[in-house]
Amino acid sequence: MRPGVVCISVTDDSAEGFLRKAFEGCAKASAVELRFDSLSSEELEKAVEGLSEIRGSYEGVLIGTLRSSANGQGGIRNVSPDEVASFWSDPRLRRVIDWVDAGPEELPEPPTEYEKIIRSRHFFDHAPSAAELAENASVLKNSGSDPSRNLVKIACTPVDIAGAIPLWNLLDHTGETIAVAMSEYGIWTRILGPAYGSFVTYASIDERSGSAPGQLSFEELTETYRAGEITRETAVYGIVGLPVSHSLSPAIHNAAFRERSIDSVYVPLAVRDAGEFFREMVSPATRSIKWNLRGFSVTHPHKTSMARLVDRLETAAEAIGAVNTVTIDDETTIGSNTDAEGFLASLKAKLGDPKGASIGIIGSGGAARAAVYALSNAGARTVIFSRYPSEAKGISDRFGAEIRLLERDPASFQGLDVIVNASPIGSSGGLEGESPVPGEALENLQLAFDMVYNPMRTRFLRDASEAGIPTIGGLEMLIEQAALQFRTWTGDEAPIIAMRRAAESRMRYL
Repeated sequence: MRPGVVCISVTDDSAEGFLRKAFEGCAKASAVELRFDSLSSEELEKAVEGLSEIRGSYEGVLIGTLRSSANGQGGIRNVSPDEVASFWSDPRLRRVIDWVDAGPEELPEPPTEYEKIIRSRHFFDHAPSAAELAENASVLKNSGSDPSRNLVKIACTPVDIAGAIPLWNLLDHTGETIAVAMSEYGIWTRILGPAYGSFVTYASIDERSGSAPGQLSFEELTETYRAGEITRETAVYGIVGLPVSHSLSPAIHNAAFRERSIDSVYVPLAVRDAGEFFREMVSPATRSIKWNLRGFSVTHPHKTSMARLVDRLETAAEAIGAVNTVTIDDETTIGSNTDAEGFLASLKAKLGDPKGASIGIIGSGGAARAAVYALSNAGARTVIFSRYPSEAKGISDRFGAEIRLLERDPASFQGLDVIVNASPIGSSGGLEGESPVPGEALENLQLAFDMVYNPMRTRFLRDASEAGIPTIGGLEMLIEQAALQFRTWTGDEAPIIAMRRAAESRMRYL
């Protein structure tokens, strides 16, 4: 098997379901991992009986995994060392399985019929240092009597994106290695790993069947991200924020790159500490990671902090004090803002010229700043609604906006032509089902605009529709600003239709 392939990992608690998924996986991928530890002893025996039929029609690599849950190494059930040794000595397995995944203490001397032994170590509670990783890699590589058969696999769980850097850099030093950073902070390693030396990257068979934190589906890895096809020369872009795992931006931008035949990939970059991320992974002068990062989008909560980190700000970003787009040009990082122009384009498409209109903006973060900036330049009168008016004072002072306390009193929203929700209120999760505006305050509006796109129809937009008010959802602005980002990074006009189609297709998973 060539290095850098996408391997489907199969789990199920019944032999029937396990074999069905195994057949499905073999029809899609050139490597399939069979997680035998997901089956009870009784169901495992039934599954083994059906494996010969799979082997007879499959030319790819079958990886067998039977790890115990007792030793903290990611096993799904408790399996004794004797059961592990006995299982892999079964002639039926030795005729079917190509590679075996086992820690050095679980299977010191596997039968010689198996081509490769994946010597794995999992760190579920932390991400090891470079020295600890090197020591573990050496032990794993040199286990058993025939180290030439060993593949080193190390998986860890960073608490922020930069915590995965030592694991990532391990790929340059150990040869045949599988490196996986788990959780949302490590999704990028699963996508880019094959291009940078990881022998295998693992995928679930569908959106609902992940066997490890942060694992993506086979279709998402191969179709959205082209994992296994991208190379070290592929330009890397991404979405920086927290959370980002459910962002539509990867689907939108990757569809645009594909439509224009541009060798680029756009990945989720979950970031807790923006300063550490910028220093260790972004700035060409200080980064401690080898990757072809060319730029990224910025979302909540890092838009304002990113404005203080980049080397240079474009005019709109400087005026707004928030960055949603970063471009890396040789040794320089440039911050720009496409939210303002994208917002105004979406608004004008439904409202027309906003000059002279009275528009309420709910929120005081980066998105609200961009909206107030765009509207003030367009000649509209703006009112900022915030639960903490002191946080909105800087925007008010800069752009001359009025400030009102965000409360449930309908009277506080009087005199407005348009209300724009630039806050997370109503977004999927703990805030879903809430609206920033009481329904009684929506009467007589010309337009209700919600920057939230997940869900597509928020409570705010539903209430507005019931009151007979025209609405705009966040998807419109998302696509408009993404098209401007695409042009900023590539110099090409964005394929809007392909981007919209990708976003709408992805929405069914949110």
